[in-house]
Amino acid sequence: QYNKLGELNNWSFHSDDAKHFLGTNTEQFDLIWDDIPPARSRQIALTYTQEFFRLVKARLSERGLFSLPSLIPLDSRSAYGKKMIATMASVFDKYFVLQYGNTAYFFGGLASMPDYDKETLRRAIDHSGKAEVQIFLQDEVNAQVRGVDVITIDNMADLIYDE
Repeated sequence: QYNKLGELNNWSFHSDDAKHFLGTNTEQFDLIWDDIPPARSRQIALTYTQEFFRLVKARLSERGLFSLPSLIPLDSRSAYGKKMIATMASVFDKYFVLQYGNTAYFFGGLASMPDYDKETLRRAIDHSGKAEVQIFLQDEVNAQVRGVDVITIDNMADLIYDE
């Protein structure tokens, strides 16, 4: 009742394990929004791996967009946030990061995703703090995560136990 989602007919919500849902579904999606807790267990850490993000990418439509927030800013010295972003950047063809306060929001898509510039992205932000949003385009994201290890199923313990 609060958000009136029941009145909308152009979306659906599926309560399921993300790996199971995406792995057993061949449907293509315009938006996949991943908002999960930090990777402090094996089960959750699996959804921060290169393998999982490849599955997500395979389920995006040509105009599809994937988003995942990190509670660690991209320009932090924390290896945890950089590993997450580096892993996503290793999978998605095009991407950018919007950072507001201590949260970095990764947005990724296929090669068909438009090449956004900072001015276009800033105009699209509908938030009272839009002037404080930092925008990192793909080259800037790459510079921030250069040399950072990508998380895979083989090394996800590095993410779980990273301080």
